[in-house]
Amino acid sequence: MVGVGPVNSEFSTIATVNSDAAGTLTVNARIPDIAQNGSRWVMVVQAQDGTISTASNTFNVMPDGQGGGTGGANQYVVQSGDTLFGLALANDLTLAELLAANPQITNADRIDVGDTITIPAPGAPPPATGSPRIQLTPSSGVPGALVRLSASGFAPNDPLTIVVSPRNGEVPSTSASSRADAGGMLDTEILIPVTAAAGETWVVTVGGEAGGSAAAEFLVSGAGAEDGPVPGGYVVQPGDTLFRIALNNGTTVEAMMAANPEIADPTRIYVGQVLTLP
Repeated sequence: MVGVGPVNSEFSTIATVNSDAAGTLTVNARIPDIAQNGSRWVMVVQAQDGTISTASNTFNVMPDGQGGGTGGANQYVVQSGDTLFGLALANDLTLAELLAANPQITNADRIDVGDTITIPAPGAPPPATGSPRIQLTPSSGVPGALVRLSASGFAPNDPLTIVVSPRNGEVPSTSASSRADAGGMLDTEILIPVTAAAGETWVVTVGGEAGGSAAAEFLVSGAGAEDGPVPGGYVVQPGDTLFRIALNNGTTVEAMMAANPEIADPTRIYVGQVLTLP
């Protein structure tokens, strides 16, 4: 059964279809015309015997002229429950592309209800933003944290060097090589060394072979498994999945996502991320 409906509400069955021999399924769904602006909808797929159920990423309903179009950039007003990653996903964009179109956003973890965000058309060339810049998500966490690195403003297809080092310079740095895409952007993941100590500030620097560089800071926290549970929450540890956290705490993935609306993709949680336990 395939259904579609608003988040935290009832779903309407739109089709009954069979998966293929590999257990995969591709189907189109139409968001109803009666969907209210600012509401969030998901597609749900459930086995006929009810033993397996899963939900898609969130679709954000926007007023006419906002987001998702095939023309130029549009403006979107942030609604309650929105995240920058979720808006990028709903509009077929990467986080780096959305950040490049909104240079006023200095922290990808924080957008406020009522903010106006530029939604570029998918595949549109990035705006001329001048100097390169990078964004870390999250910008703090425990040693060994997996961090999303989004960069923009580099030369197209430019070879890049990523250096992760402590600000005090007393610990050896780590480095890696990558390459900007045709729009001069990069969206990748880096690892904060497990040797990083609580209270330290580490600096992530990205430099382009054609010139230009940018840096962002990561604050190492002391919260971890050895420090005990966070009151009312849980700190994600290496190897954790949302499914296993839910199982170990007597709840479901759906309930965990409802209690943590910042999670746009249940397969993506980060070491050091603090989750609310329902």
